Amino acid sequence: MVRSPLRALIRHPYALAAVLVVLTAAAGYAARNVRFDFTPQALFASGDDAVAFSEEVKSTFSYEDSRLMVVFESLGERDVLDATLLEWQHAAAARLAQIPHVQRIDAIATLRVPQLDLANGLDFQPQPILRDLPMTREDEESVRRMIDRSKMIEGSLISRDRRVGAMYVVFDPATRDIASMQQLVESVRKSIGDQPPPEDYRVRYSGLPGVRVAIVNDLMADQAFLFPLAGVVFLVLIGAVFRNVWGVVVPIAAVLVGLTWTIGIVAATGEPFNIVTNVLPILILIIGVSNSIHFVVRYLEESAAHPGDSRQAAWKTLSHMLVPCLLTLITSALGFVSLVTARSRVLQMFGWHAAIGMACLYLSVLATFAVLLPYWKLRRGSAAARESGLPWVGRMAASLGDRAAQYPGTVLIGGLLLCAACAMTSRHLQVNSSITETYGPDHPQTQTVRLVEESLGGVLPLEVVLSSKHPGEFFNPQLYARVAQFGDYIRKQPEVTSSQSYVDLFQEVYANFRRDQSLRNELPGDDEEGRRRIEQTANQANRAREAVQPHLFLTDDATRARVLVRVKDVGTRRTLDLIHRAEFKLAELFPPGCGVTPRLTGDAWLNAVAMDGFVRDLFSSLATAAGSVFVLIAVLFLSPRVGLIAALPNIAPFAITLGYMGFRGYDLNAGNVAVFSISLGLTVDNSIHFLSRFREEFRSGLSLSEAIRTTYLGSGRAMVVSTLLQAAGLVVLLWSNFVPTQRFAELMCVTMAGTMLGDLVLLPACVALFWKDRGGKAAPVSTTLETAPLAARMSA
Repeated sequence: MVRSPLRALIRHPYALAAVLVVLTAAAGYAARNVRFDFTPQALFASGDDAVAFSEEVKSTFSYEDSRLMVVFESLGERDVLDATLLEWQHAAAARLAQIPHVQRIDAIATLRVPQLDLANGLDFQPQPILRDLPMTREDEESVRRMIDRSKMIEGSLISRDRRVGAMYVVFDPATRDIASMQQLVESVRKSIGDQPPPEDYRVRYSGLPGVRVAIVNDLMADQAFLFPLAGVVFLVLIGAVFRNVWGVVVPIAAVLVGLTWTIGIVAATGEPFNIVTNVLPILILIIGVSNSIHFVVRYLEESAAHPGDSRQAAWKTLSHMLVPCLLTLITSALGFVSLVTARSRVLQMFGWHAAIGMACLYLSVLATFAVLLPYWKLRRGSAAARESGLPWVGRMAASLGDRAAQYPGTVLIGGLLLCAACAMTSRHLQVNSSITETYGPDHPQTQTVRLVEESLGGVLPLEVVLSSKHPGEFFNPQLYARVAQFGDYIRKQPEVTSSQSYVDLFQEVYANFRRDQSLRNELPGDDEEGRRRIEQTANQANRAREAVQPHLFLTDDATRARVLVRVKDVGTRRTLDLIHRAEFKLAELFPPGCGVTPRLTGDAWLNAVAMDGFVRDLFSSLATAAGSVFVLIAVLFLSPRVGLIAALPNIAPFAITLGYMGFRGYDLNAGNVAVFSISLGLTVDNSIHFLSRFREEFRSGLSLSEAIRTTYLGSGRAMVVSTLLQAAGLVVLLWSNFVPTQRFAELMCVTMAGTMLGDLVLLPACVALFWKDRGGKAAPVSTTLETAPLAARMSA
C-alpha cells in the first residue's frame, strides 16, 4: 500500500528536494522571531488568579520587576557618599533619564528629602539633597547628615557601612518582555560604560531585570556556542562510525531540517521558549539522531542484500522503516500530548510543541532520506556495508540479548531490585530552585546577587497585601500596631534581608517632622489622639509625595496596604517555609472577622509556589504520559503483552536517574526534571524500533531466540550506536557556563546508561518471558541459533 508513494518519492528527488528547501527556508525565516520568557509567572496554571493578583498589586503599588539596579561598590578608601561619586551619579542619572521608556531614576544624587519650610508655616516640603554642583566639603557633610536621618534609605540605596550604593532605573512596565528589557539594559550599560564612575569604584547590574537579562543573554550565547559544537562532535563521530561522507550528511541534514521546522512553527505561533521548552531543540536533536541512525543501519543491511543497487536499497530501507518510525512518532507524540492535562500552561504548550516536533522530525527524516539515500553508493558493495557502522556493536548487543533471554526470570528480578534500590535512594529528593543555581559560586552574577543581599536588601520581593473595605481603615492605631508587629517579626526571620511598610515610612516622617529621631520607635497610642497623629503624618507624607512616595505602601483611600519584604536567594524550599511561617503569623494578627484580609504575592512567592507546583505537576503529567505510551504500544501492536513487555525497560532509566540524583544530593527543579521528558521520548523510540524489527523477524519464521538475535544484529546495533553518539555529543554541554546545563548533560548520560540497560538486558528478558511463541506460550531459548539470510549477510 505504501510502495507506490515511496517509489514516487525516490524517482522524483529534485521535486521533493525543492519542497524541502522551500519549507525549510520559510521555517528559518519564521525562526528569526523566536522569543524567550523565563519569568516565574509562566509556570502557573492556566486561569490561575495568582498572576492576575500579582499584576493588580504591581499596578496599584510598584512594578518591582521593572526596576534595574545599578550597583556601585567602593574598592578604595573613599565610600559611596564621596563628592566625586555623588557628582558622577547626578550626571549619570541625567543621561539615563533621556533613554526612551525610562520613567524615573532613584538614587542618592536625585533624592529629595522632606524638610520643614519655615517660610510657609511649618510646611513639610521635599528638598533636593544635591543643591549646588560642584560639591564642596560642606555639601558632602550635609548629605551625610541627611542620609543618617533617613533610615529607610539604608539597605536600599546605600549600605549601612556606606561602601555599596545603588541607582534604580525604573522602566515603563509595558517593556517587561525580555526583548524590550534586553534593549533597555544594554542602553543603560552603554550609557554608563561611555562615562564610567571615578577610579576605585566598580559598577554591577542586578535587580530582577538585570538578573533575567543576564541569564537570557548568557543562555543564548551558550547555545550559540555549545549547540553547534555538539553538532560538530556528532559529525565527527558519525563519520568515524560509518566512514562515509553520506553517512554523515544524510542524518545531520534530516535532523537539522526537522529542527528548523519545529523552531519555525513555535516562533510563528508567538509562543516563547521558557525554562521547559528550552530543552525542545535538544529533544529534537537526540530523538532525530536516534531515528536517523536506525535508517542508516538499515540501509547498510539492505545495501549488503542488494550490492550495487542503491535505489533498490533505499526503497527497501524506506519501506521497512516507514511503519516503525510512524509508530515511534504516534506513541511519542501522543505521550507528549497527554501533558495537556497538566495545570501549567507551560507544560501544556510543551506537550503540543514536542508533539509537533515529533511530526516534523518524522516527515523531515523520511523526506531527506528519500532524497539523499539513492546517491549514497557503497562502491565496495556488500563488504562495505558489512564493515560500516561498527558491526561488532551489533554482535555485542546480540550476545547480551542472548544471555538475558536465557535467564529472563533472574534478569527481571535483578531489574526490579535495582529499581527498588534507586527508589530508596531518591526518597529524600526535594523540589528546590534558586536564581544563583544558574551559575557557579564564583560567577560574577552570583557574587552580585550575594552583595545586594548583604548590603542593599536583596533582589527577590515577597509582598504582603492587606485589604479592607473601609476607607481610612489603616489609620486605626490597632491595625497600625499590628502591621508594625508583623514587620518586627518578619525582619527576624533568617531568610529575610529587609522589610518596609507604611508604618516604617510614617514613623520616619513623624520623627523628621518633630526633629527627634528617638520618636522613630514610638508608636501612636490606641485612642483618638493616636489616630489623629497617623492621619496628620499621612497628610505630611502626601505633601512630600514625590520624595517620600507613600503610594508605594498605602493607597490614597487607605483601604490597601503593602508590606515589602525582601528575601535571600535561599531556594524555593526555604522560601516556602518562610511563606508558611508568614501566613501563620498573619492569620494570628489579622484573624477572620477583623476587617482586614492578608494575602501574599511578589516574585519570591510566585517563584517558590509556581516551581513547587510545576515540578509536581510535571511528574504527575509524565507518569500519565508514560502510562499512555504503554497503552498505545499495546494498542498499536494489538497485544497487551507488548505493552507489558515495554513497561519495565522504559521505567528503569527513570528510576536509575532518580536514584543517581538522590546519591549526588541534587534537588528537583525545572532544569533537571526536563531530563525525564527527553528520556520518555528516547527510550520509547528504541523499544518500538526493537519490537517492530523483532516482530518482523519473528513473522518471517524465525524462532523467538533467533528473532531476538537477528533484531540485535540490526536494530540493536542502531540503538547502541545512536545512544553512544548522543552521550558523546552531550558531554560537550559539561563545558557550559550554566550549572543547570551541566547537570542536564550529566543526568542525560546517566539516563542513557539506564536506557542501554533497559534495551540490551531487560527488554530481551521481557520478550523471552512474556512474548507468546507460535505454540501459544513462551518457548525456551536455545543456545544454538540459526541465522536468517539477511542476518547471515550482515554478520558473516
